[in-house]
Amino acid sequence: MELGGARELELSRRARALFADVAAKYQNLAAVDKVANVALQVEEVKGVMQNNINAVLKVRTREFFVEIALHRPARQANSRKYQSMEREN
Repeated sequence: MELGGARELELSRRARALFADVAAKYQNLAAVDKVANVALQVEEVKGVMQNNINAVLKVRTREFFVEIALHRPARQANSRKYQSMEREN
């Protein structure tokens, strides 16, 4: 059965061209839809912010453990000094 020059479950040449244009236009939704465009920009910024936070946490964690390592010998020395003072008393 043909409807307007097209067979069943097919598009006519004219409809095929029209749908091809529409499909091409909406292939990149962010270029057409302003809300989708803003949502895409938000996701991009969110990703950048997450990367920055992870980088800062990595550096701060490293600094924290370096600080602990640097102060550990001083604490151990103070502890030994305190223990020897207690033995003397």
